[in-house]
Amino acid sequence: STSVNIGTQADIDSYAGPCANGHHFAVQAPVPVGGGINFVVPAFEADFLLNEDFLLTPLPSPVPMRHFTGHHAEDMDMNSSDDIITRTIAEWMDGDIGDGDEGIIHRNDALFKVYHRLARLGTYSRNKHEDSTVATTRSDRTDKYEGITLVKIEEEADSLQGAIDDLIRKANWLPHYARLPFIFGIAVTSQVLEVFKLHADNSILRIFSSGLTAPTDRWLCVRAMINIARTLKFFIEQKLVIKSLRFDVWHEKNSKRIRLDVKFVEVEFKDSCVFGRMKAFYIATEGVHNLEHLYIGELGPFTEEKRRIRLVPVGVE
Repeated sequence: STSVNIGTQADIDSYAGPCANGHHFAVQAPVPVGGGINFVVPAFEADFLLNEDFLLTPLPSPVPMRHFTGHHAEDMDMNSSDDIITRTIAEWMDGDIGDGDEGIIHRNDALFKVYHRLARLGTYSRNKHEDSTVATTRSDRTDKYEGITLVKIEEEADSLQGAIDDLIRKANWLPHYARLPFIFGIAVTSQVLEVFKLHADNSILRIFSSGLTAPTDRWLCVRAMINIARTLKFFIEQKLVIKSLRFDVWHEKNSKRIRLDVKFVEVEFKDSCVFGRMKAFYIATEGVHNLEHLYIGELGPFTEEKRRIRLVPVGVE
């Protein structure tokens, strides 16, 4: 067993021993690993995020690694989170691209699982419309905490600019991001990976760029993903992620149902008399400050036959 240090480029270049199918990692002196040591990374302090190159910040502790004899399930202890993260990193370092889009997706997912596992995010989705994308668009991959998207990924086989354009075109800044300084956007091709800060005004700032061919470059990507995990842990621990009801799903609330849309909150009343009273109430209070009011848009504020009222602004818990 060995311990891999997320260190400087000199650390990486100086190591000449193989790990994980022959690739060269930056390795410190061997330490015992296995049996569920449960490698974790600390969250960043706030001032770290002010540095332009914070994704290259060295870790305060080494990443536990094991030598696997090959890509076989029997080589991995499923009770050891160290073995799981090791396998994930090894798959990325050895990730030759197969045929077509599926090969790129399989390789990339091995890398993105690094921050996903270490930040203990709940779900990820591929090619599905969700709350942080504008209507009718879908991100190639999104990673979420408590249903709120914190990382958006766009993949193109050859066009990095195409992936970047997709990040900008599809971005939708949610009310749930009000406390966040940014969320992450990742643009990746078969040869290049770049990480961006996505801001409330839909502006983006490149904070990391790397090739994907050389093992040393791939290892720098691992370090960036671990530091993304540290950033997400900072967001979560500081309660900067505002939790909410899930978007575009009907939620039962006593005598009504509620659905959050990006543009409005839709309330469906079970009783027609209650619907009539609430309709009259919102019409009468249209000019009252600090009160939700009727949505004026393409769909209009009411659907009479279904007893639905649409309101703004979209609230959060």
